[in-house]
Amino acid sequence: MTVLEQLKELIAQSVPEIDIATVTPESSLKNDLGLDSLSTMMISMLIEEKFGFNFDGEINFETVGDLCEYIEKKI
Repeated sequence: MTVLEQLKELIAQSVPEIDIATVTPESSLKNDLGLDSLSTMMISMLIEEKFGFNFDGEINFETVGDLCEYIEKKI
């Protein structure tokens, strides 16, 4: 399973109203998916647990692809 597929599952867990089939690497976390600070924090905690690392500093990613790249570099 790719990082993108795993990330989409985590997004579905924390924001079930998002249609994961429409999520692409180009999807904007804020504008397309509507993630607010609470849902971003929830997803970040799920990512840290799933992939076994802690985020360095502020979590400020524009797209799903940006987040995937970061995860791939950390694991």
